[in-house]
Amino acid sequence: MEGAKAAIEAKKAEWKRHFEENNLKAIGEIYAVDCKLLPHGKPTVHGRHDIPDGLKELRMKGTTSLSWETDELGPMTGNGDVIFELGNYKFLKSDGSSVTEGKYVHLRKAQTFQKHYSFIHHLRHRTFLYSAME
Repeated sequence: MEGAKAAIEAKKAEWKRHFEENNLKAIGEIYAVDCKLLPHGKPTVHGRHDIPDGLKELRMKGTTSLSWETDELGPMTGNGDVIFELGNYKFLKSDGSSVTEGKYVHLRKAQTFQKHYSFIHHLRHRTFLYSAME
């Protein structure tokens, strides 16, 4: 599980770096092609190509950075091919004030041969967080 946790933290750091650089297209490329994103009060986003448009609203509200904190991480299947992550997030303005915050659930599936964990579907959240990263 430690290898999975390290891989997940690395992807979260990459996502955060791209967001802070306002490179929304690069964030879209992190996601799985068939991802499903469930932004609160918005239509479901289907596929990685629509992710940059979904993130533009956060940038227009003045969001410049984010924080993610994992509360729980564990296997959903006996062989560890599917992993869940529960946590909290905040999208922040440059002055440190919160634009939006909430809880997230991510499911990740190990890619064949590499044991590199991919976010595959976002089940539920309260505000605005995306999953399904590759």
